[in-house]
Order: sequence, then structure tokens, then C-alpha cells
Amino acid sequence: MLSAINFIFPEISLIITQLERWDFASTRIKNEVWKQFLTTTSNIVIVCGISLEFVFRKSYFSGNSIMSQISEYSCREDQVAVTFFKLV
Repeated sequence: MLSAINFIFPEISLIITQLERWDFASTRIKNEVWKQFLTTTSNIVIVCGISLEFVFRKSYFSGNSIMSQISEYSCREDQVAVTFFKLV
């Protein structure tokens, strides 16, 4: 799931930047860097929220946690650590 998000966001960002048709290459590059930074940061914030919900066993968001459906590890903290390791 995380690798799909890390692949899809940059591709969408590149397509949007191509459609914007900036006059200067430097402006296009600056905007692309900011978009990449914001999508990566937002992805990390989303994973942090899901991980906190999973570790503390509280429902901050509606429905079941995505991570609670994945039970590869016996320890919740290990599962969160591996998820962050894969993300970075």
C-alpha cells in the first residue's frame, strides 16, 4: 500500500506540472520540488496518524484501522517500526 502511494503521488505531480506550462524551467523545477516535498510530508503525517491509532488501540478515525487488518507481527510497536522503515 505505501509503495503504491509513494509511486502514484509523484507521477500525478509530474503530470500536473506538465499541464501547468510554466514559462521558465527554474519555476517549473521549484514547483515540482515543493509538490514532492508536500506529498511526501502528507504521506508521513497520514501514516503517523494511522500508527498512533494502531498502537494506542483507539479509534481516532472512522472504521477499523488499516494496520489492524495487517497482523504480521506479534508486537504492535514492531509493526509500526517496520512500516516507518519501509516508508523512509
